[in-house]
Amino acid sequence: MKFNYCLLAIDGDCSDHGMSHVADALPVSDENMPFVADFLKADLDWHLASAQDDISNSNSKPDARYETFSKAAFKLRALGIFQHKWHYRTRWILVETESLENGSYGDKWEYKGYLMQKNVSEAYEALKALGVHVLHPRLAHGGHFAISGELYGDRSQGDEPELKLDYYENYMGENTLIPEILEEHGLHFEWINAGVAGVYSQ
Repeated sequence: MKFNYCLLAIDGDCSDHGMSHVADALPVSDENMPFVADFLKADLDWHLASAQDDISNSNSKPDARYETFSKAAFKLRALGIFQHKWHYRTRWILVETESLENGSYGDKWEYKGYLMQKNVSEAYEALKALGVHVLHPRLAHGGHFAISGELYGDRSQGDEPELKLDYYENYMGENTLIPEILEEHGLHFEWINAGVAGVYSQ
């Protein structure tokens, strides 16, 4: 699953001047991009109508543009992109993940909103607790998440032989704890390149 773009909060409850000192950044997968596009179009249409005092409400039916906005927002909640009501009350822009991580939008933000399936999350947290060099799916290496095959050289636990994958000397990971833990959760790994292995469902 690729996350080449994020929704970045720029105003409202979840911006860096809302309820927190950092803005929420919500990863958007390629397959969910059409729904995010629908939301951003509806959001702009609704706010432009509001700015121009062009809203027609009646006792029986709210403005059609607000209904379209609400429907698009609820869809993002159903997809797990929006997490709570405060995300509805926030203004968003679409940014490239690479630009965000390279500092183009400053450093007052943090990732929120990516939901792993239960078995995937449990495997990720189990490996992480052991010290394995797991790579979050927002980094878009591939698979549910990824595992580094690089030697960090920082004396971390993940550099220990039983916790480190090695493309050249331990291709199947048979000398590590990793395959067993993944298998317990219905997962396995495949090498993406010599430095990164992706984790996939069996």
